[in-house]
Amino acid sequence: MSRVPGVQAFGLLLGLPTEVLLQSSAIELGSGSGHQHMKGHASAASLGSMSWLKKLNWLVLELDTPANKTSWAASLQQLSFGDCFNQPLSEVVWLVLLQHLSSGDSFNQPFDEVAWPTSLQQLSFGNEFDQTVADVVWPASLRLLSFAWRFNQPVSELMWPVSLQQLSFGFEFNQPVADVAWPVSLQQLSFGCCFNQSIAEVVWLACLQQLSFGYKLNQPITDVVWPAPLRKRTFGHNFDQPIVEIAWPAFLQQLLFGNRLNQPIAEVVRPASLQQLSFGFTFDQPINGVAWPAFLEKLRFSDIFRKPI
Repeated sequence: MSRVPGVQAFGLLLGLPTEVLLQSSAIELGSGSGHQHMKGHASAASLGSMSWLKKLNWLVLELDTPANKTSWAASLQQLSFGDCFNQPLSEVVWLVLLQHLSSGDSFNQPFDEVAWPTSLQQLSFGNEFDQTVADVVWPASLRLLSFAWRFNQPVSELMWPVSLQQLSFGFEFNQPVADVAWPVSLQQLSFGCCFNQSIAEVVWLACLQQLSFGYKLNQPITDVVWPAPLRKRTFGHNFDQPIVEIAWPAFLQQLLFGNRLNQPIAEVVRPASLQQLSFGFTFDQPINGVAWPAFLEKLRFSDIFRKPI
């Protein structure tokens, strides 16, 4: 058997026989990179027997192969499971340096018994993931958590990691959030297309800077108490609620409305800090006498707007 020469090919240590590699996976070869992209049908045994490059820091596995027997490179910091992967993670021994972990679109396995690496900072799930997360013990170091298309599980009783800064919910998420105890460090929060729950009683955290709602949200916001540091506020396509009596956060810089908003704005008190204001396709309300903020730099109306300026 011939062996692959000892060069760094997107991070895989080329110490296995060439014939084995060609049978088990598709290997992309390159030079000077700490990244490896593997495709094919490698067995758990072949993965576990691989000796990894010492400098490997990013690995993409396009395999549906059990990962609990794999010996990872000690330097691995980023691991991505491709769209074919749908294997349990409960017995995987993670590396202490792993910081980024993402799953592909097929992954839909429970992970309430997963022992996450203490160094993990970013965790992203693919489109098919829709498992309960009520009993999950998140790594304390986690800063970014992203759920994709199908995730629609209750989150009211979750114990979020205290270090979490960015949290995003995907397309189908539509669960109550009034009783959610958000992590104290949360800075960015986004909801997907289907979310249309009441937000009047939500206790937003003081550190939240960006808040985005998707296509379907159309809930009253008159009684909402916005976090003072909020810099950017985005409403989706369906939103069309009165905004006259809203107490906007004092430091708001960007306010973006979706296509259906067509509410009077003449008496709206906008924050003095506002720099960007955008209205969607339906908006066609009088703006005579509107007191625009002194620092407003961008004001957008659609082509349908016909009122005098």
